[in-house]
Amino acid sequence: MSRKQKKRKIARHLEIMGIHPSGKGWTLFQGRKVFIPNTITDEIISGEIVYGGSEFLSGNLIEIEKPHPYRREPVCKHFKLCGGCLWQHIQYPYQLQLKSQILDEALNYKGIPFKKIKPIIPSENEFFYRNQLTFSFSSQRWFYDEEGKIDDAKERLAVGFNVSQLSNRIIDITECYLQQEPSVSIARQVKKIAQDLNISFFNFKNGSGTLRTLEILQDSTQNVIVMIGFASQPDEAAFRFLEHLLTNMPGVKSVFWKVYSNPFKAFGEMEVHCFDGKDRLLRINNIDGFSFRVSPQSFFQTNRFIAPKLFRYVMQKAEVKADDTVYDLYCGTGILGIFLAKQAKKVIGIEFSPAAVEDAKENAILNGIHNCTFVQGDVLSTLTLDFIKKYGHPNVVILDPPRSGTLIEIKKILLSESPEKIIYVSCNPQALARDLQMLISKYEIEEIQPIDMFPQTPHIESVVVLSLKK
Repeated sequence: MSRKQKKRKIARHLEIMGIHPSGKGWTLFQGRKVFIPNTITDEIISGEIVYGGSEFLSGNLIEIEKPHPYRREPVCKHFKLCGGCLWQHIQYPYQLQLKSQILDEALNYKGIPFKKIKPIIPSENEFFYRNQLTFSFSSQRWFYDEEGKIDDAKERLAVGFNVSQLSNRIIDITECYLQQEPSVSIARQVKKIAQDLNISFFNFKNGSGTLRTLEILQDSTQNVIVMIGFASQPDEAAFRFLEHLLTNMPGVKSVFWKVYSNPFKAFGEMEVHCFDGKDRLLRINNIDGFSFRVSPQSFFQTNRFIAPKLFRYVMQKAEVKADDTVYDLYCGTGILGIFLAKQAKKVIGIEFSPAAVEDAKENAILNGIHNCTFVQGDVLSTLTLDFIKKYGHPNVVILDPPRSGTLIEIKKILLSESPEKIIYVSCNPQALARDLQMLISKYEIEEIQPIDMFPQTPHIESVVVLSLKK
C-alpha cells in the first residue's frame, strides 16, 4: 500500500502517554499504539491517524489542544519537515529528563539491577555542537506545500537532509543549528558551483547522477575539510568540480572524495582520497594536555565540546593501576586508550578501520605514549584466546561499540577472562540493556552516567561502570 493509498482518520482529544526511544510521543487509538512526532508526554492533541499493516500505527500532529509546560517554539525554519532535529520543540532541561527516562525504561525492561542513574551531564552547547555533518544531494527535492509544483530542473535540486520519517526524500537546507558556520554557507556554495558546472545530483528513483553526499568536518583549530561522496567513479568534469571547490572557497583547507559502492546506502567503510589541500588532518588540541589528529575518514566523538567530559569520566572510573593491562575495544583513533596509558602497564586497542588505527598509532607518538599497541581487525574475530595469550590478561576492558552493541559474539571470552572492571560506553540504551543482561551474572553495576552528546535529538550516550563480583 503506497503512502497516498493508506487509510487516514482524524482523531481528537488524544492524550500523549509517553515518549518512544525514537523520540516520538505515543498514544492509544482503538486499542492500538500510535506514534506521533513533535509531541510531548501529557499533551492533549488532535492527530491524523495513518493505518497500515503493522500492529502499531503512525500519525501526524494536527493541533495541540493542551500543550506541555516545557513546549517551546523551534528555532529552525526547517523543523518538523527535516529529520535532523526531532526535539527542538522541547525545552532543553526537559530533553535531558526524557533521555534519562528512556535509559531507565530500557534497563528496567530487561530486568537490569541498578541502584540509580546519575544526573545526565548536559552539553555545554545546546546548538552548533557537531564537528561533522553530512548533507545529501538530490535532483528531486522535497517541496513545501505552499510552493506548489515546480518544473524547473535547477529549482528542484537540493543539498540537505532527509525528510523526517521518509528516507531518500531530501529537503534543501538554507539554515541549520547543528554545526557552526561556515557549514551551511559552504553547503550553499558547493550547490552553486555544482549547478554552474552542470554536475548532476543523485536521483533517488533511478540511481543516476554524480554527486551523492557532502561532508563538512571542523576541528578545534577552525580547520574545515570538505569530503564529496560520488555515486559513481568521477570523470574529468567531476575532478574539475573538486578543483573549483578548493580554489573558490578560501575557508576550506582541503578536499577529499570517495565513491559509494551502493549510493542508495551511503555508509560503510570505503577508500577515501585526498584531492588536494594545505591541511589534511583534523586536530583536537589540549584535552587535559593531550592533542590528537584525526583523518577525515576516522571517527571522533561528534560533539567535541562534551567529549572531554566523557574521556575524563572513563579515566576516573577505570581506576587503572600501574601493573594493569587495559583492553580498549573499538578504540577508534586511540583517544580513550591514550588517556589511560599513563596509569597503565600497557594498553591494547582493537579497531576495524585501518585509517583509525594509523591515527591511533600517530596519536600515541604525538603524546609521547610508548605503552600502547593498536591492532587492526574486527573485534568479534580478533579478540580470541590466542590474542589474549599473546597480549596478556586484561585487568580493565573499555567497550565502545557501534549502535548495534557487541557482546553476543564475545561474551564468552570476556566472562572467561573476568577482567576486574569493564567500562561500557553506549549510544543505544536498548543494545546496552541487552548486553548488560549477559554480564550481570558475574558483574555488578557500580554506576550509570548518561551524557548528552546529541541535543535536540532523543539519542543518549551512557557510560556504565561494572566491577567483578567478589
